[in-house]
This record gives sequence, C-alpha cells and structure tokens, in this order.
Amino acid sequence: MNLSQNSEGTRSGAIILDDGLKLSIDESTYHLDGRRLSRDSVNLISHAHYDHIPIKCEVDNVVCSNITADLVNLRSRIKIKPFEHENVTLLDSGHIVGSRMFYISSEKESFLYTGDFSTRRRYFTEGAKPKKCDNLILECTFGKEEFLFPKIENIIREMKDWVNDNFIKDRSVLIFAYSLGKAQEILHHFSEYEPYVAPTIWKVNKVFEKHNIKFNSREFPKNLEELDAKKPYLMIAPLESRNLKHIVYSIQHGIATCAVSGWALSPSFKYTFGLDRAFPISDHADYEELVEFVKKCSPKKVYCWHGYAEEFAYDIKKKHGFESVPLLNKQTNISSFF
Repeated sequence: MNLSQNSEGTRSGAIILDDGLKLSIDESTYHLDGRRLSRDSVNLISHAHYDHIPIKCEVDNVVCSNITADLVNLRSRIKIKPFEHENVTLLDSGHIVGSRMFYISSEKESFLYTGDFSTRRRYFTEGAKPKKCDNLILECTFGKEEFLFPKIENIIREMKDWVNDNFIKDRSVLIFAYSLGKAQEILHHFSEYEPYVAPTIWKVNKVFEKHNIKFNSREFPKNLEELDAKKPYLMIAPLESRNLKHIVYSIQHGIATCAVSGWALSPSFKYTFGLDRAFPISDHADYEELVEFVKKCSPKKVYCWHGYAEEFAYDIKKKHGFESVPLLNKQTNISSFF
C-alpha cells in the first residue's frame, strides 16, 4: 500500500482506489464500502444497498449500524455483526434507514466519509448533519447544477392526486420503487391505501419490524383472482420484479404505472421504462445540498466520489474556493495524499 511522506518526512497517509476506498492513516487501513472485506483492514459498511454489500467477507465484525447488519444478513450470503472502533464515529447519513456516515479521527487529521447521503428531512430522519473535518470524502451522484429536487411533500401531494384520479376511474396503480429505501418512503406516505408489496419489499419490512419500524402493507395474495376482488388497489414493487406473475397480470389488466427516482428529473426517464408517470424522489443529496454541506463541513480538502465527481470537484473549487480532487473509477492506483 502506498504511503506518502509529509513535509517533515514522516508517514501521513493516502486514499487508495482499491475495491471501494481504502483510507490509510496512522498505520491503520480503513476499508470503506468494499466488496471484499479482509482481516488486514478496519471494514466499514455505510448501508445495505446491493452495490455496498460485500460479496466476500473474511471477518465477522464490521463497523455499521445494527439495522444495516441485519439487512446485509438478509440480502447476502455473508453474515456480519456490528462492531465499534475507537477511531470511528457513526453519523446518520439520511440516505435510507440505518445508513451512516463515518467520521474517522487520527492524531493529526480528521476525515468524514459520507457514503450515499441526503440532508433533506424525511420520515425516518432529520437528514445528514455537516461536521467540521479536515478531509471530506463526498458522494456526488447528483453533482451537477441541473439536479435540484422538489420538496418531497409537493411530490407526494402530486402523486396522491394522480393515484386518486386513477382510482376514481376504477384503475389500479403500480408504483415502482427500490425494495430498500424508496419503497418504505412510499409506504410511509401511502399507508392509508394499505398497498400490496412485492416479496423483496415484504422481507425488508420484516427486518424493520425487528427495530420497531412498521408499515401498513399487504403481501401479494396467493391467488391472482384476489386482486380483482380488491380493485382498485395500490401495488409497490421494484422495477426488476416486472416479470412476477402478479405484476404481469396487473399490467395486462391495465394498471397505471409510475416510478420514483432522482433520475425522473429527466423527461426521457418514463419513456425508457414504458411508464405512465415518473416522480423525482431521491434518497441522495442534490447539487445545492452538496454545496451547502461542503461549506458547513469547511474541510481543507474535498475528495469527490461517485456520480458527477469531476464536475462537482471543478465547481466546488472554482466557485467556492475549496481544494478538491475527483476520485475516479478509471484510476487504477490511487489518487491523492493528505
């Protein structure tokens, strides 16, 4: 592992792009959202979306929230348990239930790794709160000025109007939403409809129930004919479940379809997936949130990670004067030294 020399010639550290991010400081290596976790690192998992869940794990103890550990154990073949480390503080990231940012302290500097995050107030969180740090490793999925999300209460109001208009016409509604995160967001706001949910969502909700988070929903009925008896009905499922028999049956019988996603800001989104509507609900920070978060963290250096990392690194430096570096997947052996 490459380490830098500071001005006094002592070892300082490095961010290394190697199976996620590796942070090398004070003779320790912190592996951030890696897909292969090993014994020679302090392993951290920010949340339980599939692209952050390890596919190989040589250790049991992982720094993460209790809910994230239970969700990882549900959604993968590995088994982990939450672990506390004296140099790592867990902070709410506002992304999904159980998601965490990591504040890592060393003798000389501090580091804040956001993982996927959002500062907006939502049903389970007040949103991620900025924390002063020397180095900020920032997720930039929507790091371009064009990505500005409407207030969620306005979008939910618009969605309910659309659902009710369809119900008046005796037309059922299918909302496509990711099984972990957006599905629960929709369930929270549409609890009075007692929606049917796909099996993957039902299983995730069972984990939440263990942590006293409950949703008013129904499992898919065993017989397709039961759907007709409940018409009009509301159904929630992930896009990848479109081949499930209940969804195929519902679409064949004229159900109205929509999806929730931050990418719905693009007019082409609904046409790409053949939907009637698309609503811009995201569990990531938009451009303005990213800028404000950086300002309030006031880091010496910003490392931009994921999404529009190059664009945001340029903006935050040119427009706001922060030293910044994009961390790019196409880089094979690391980026920058502290």
